[in-house]
Amino acid sequence: MALRGAVPLGTPAKGAGTRLTRSAVAPWKIVELAWGGARHRSLLLYAIFISGVFAGFALPSMVTQPPDYLTLQSLRYLSCVLFAAGVLAAPTNAHNRALALFALLAFTLMIQPRSLIAAGELGFQVTYGMQDALRFASVGALMAYWLTLRMRHPISCIITMGLYSIVCGLHFLFGSTLIRSLAVPSGLGESDVSHDEAYIWSVTLVLTVPMLFFCAWIDSYVRSAVPLYGIEYKSRMHDLDPKADTRYLQGWVAFWLFIDVWAVERASRVLRTPAALKGDREWYARTLLAISSTRLVIVMLVAVSLTIVLVNQTYRPF
Repeated sequence: MALRGAVPLGTPAKGAGTRLTRSAVAPWKIVELAWGGARHRSLLLYAIFISGVFAGFALPSMVTQPPDYLTLQSLRYLSCVLFAAGVLAAPTNAHNRALALFALLAFTLMIQPRSLIAAGELGFQVTYGMQDALRFASVGALMAYWLTLRMRHPISCIITMGLYSIVCGLHFLFGSTLIRSLAVPSGLGESDVSHDEAYIWSVTLVLTVPMLFFCAWIDSYVRSAVPLYGIEYKSRMHDLDPKADTRYLQGWVAFWLFIDVWAVERASRVLRTPAALKGDREWYARTLLAISSTRLVIVMLVAVSLTIVLVNQTYRPF
């Protein structure tokens, strides 16, 4: 059955000055599903994700401070189990499911040290920079997990994660220090402040949620510029680009040279005219865009995390 509003392949090419509009077809609704409907599985994904966030972030701040290590660890492992269930329930394709599993694995690896630090079970002192860097990276991994399950465009994901790195990076570099100084005006250590983690997580949540809405808004406009699915993709099947072959090769050269910014730019230019890509090269161009975008996001998160560790050298008291 044809998609609502789809343009037939026999339709003449649009004029150069025609402005493409936002798609009325949600990308996750055109994926073939083995069970359930896209709407029901989408609602199930929202319920699972919100429950996982509540179990892993909100509940640990409500238990007795400093929290018991076993209780803290159990709650965070419960959140990982819920997020894993979200990967199975999400109405998305296998490619995005694999990216979401990678992000979830990164998030899971950060649970152990974060729980040890919060419970004061480490045998050596750590700095606030190490603690905040783990918080920053874990929330970033969780955002990447959510965006891939919602089938957001790779470029809109890059824009959102770049904004997250700037805004939340500044928060963990300077804002968390200010919050702690206001919460403890007498200069006491964190062991005397039972709500330190709740303060920091609350501000992080306030900063992060608008970014997810921003990505959902800008994603449609990005798909109009670089179509991957839906109406815009069909409408551009007649556009031609005489330099598509050159840009395609340049994208792969940039990929192997780890110049991901250039690789993303080349892949985006090629995918604007899908008719110029013959055979399987269209699928390879999408893969190039996805992998280069993933590497860019990883580099941004690692760079900001290292900066937080190096800048904030204040030791966290037990």
